[in-house]
Amino acid sequence: MSKKDKKNLKQAVKVILAILILIAGIGAAIYYGLWVMFIQAILTACAAFDAGTLTATLVGWTIIKCLLATTVAGLILAVTSGIVKALCE
Repeated sequence: MSKKDKKNLKQAVKVILAILILIAGIGAAIYYGLWVMFIQAILTACAAFDAGTLTATLVGWTIIKCLLATTVAGLILAVTSGIVKALCE
């Protein structure tokens, strides 16, 4: 195998790894930003309301989680983007 072939193979592996990391990062952003921080927080508050155990603290944490959901998703995507850019250079 020549030097050029090794360089091309190395670059191809980096691109494949970057794509896998990007897919994992998008999945993590959707899971943590949308599900854990937003939907699950609301469902927990609804379940507590149905059970009669809803407190002001739970409502407060639910509001905070919902407000920070996009920030968490954005941070995950920013880190993922940084890693992918570093791999593709």
